[in-house]
Amino acid sequence: MTMRTSTKLFILGILLFVTISHAHAMRIEDGSLIKPGDPVAKLAQYLGHPIYRSGAKVCTQPVSTSCRTEQKWGHQFQYYYDNRTWIIDVYQGKITKMEWSR
Repeated sequence: MTMRTSTKLFILGILLFVTISHAHAMRIEDGSLIKPGDPVAKLAQYLGHPIYRSGAKVCTQPVSTSCRTEQKWGHQFQYYYDNRTWIIDVYQGKITKMEWSR
């Protein structure tokens, strides 16, 4: 196997295993969107209690990609919805970031 083939296989392997994606919004069954900037109460209204909750360093302002603002202690919630695991960051009652993985 040549070095070039090995490199291609390595990159392909990494792409196959990287499954976390930043999400701009979660569309729920009635067509409503849950997105960064929404109150955390919207999560409870549509999705109920999270399957996991923890304290974590989170963005202080809503973002759609990686955090570019200061990070402070907030909450991180995990939900399973639409065959995806959603990780949702919350700071002072507002959703600040959403990611999903399969």
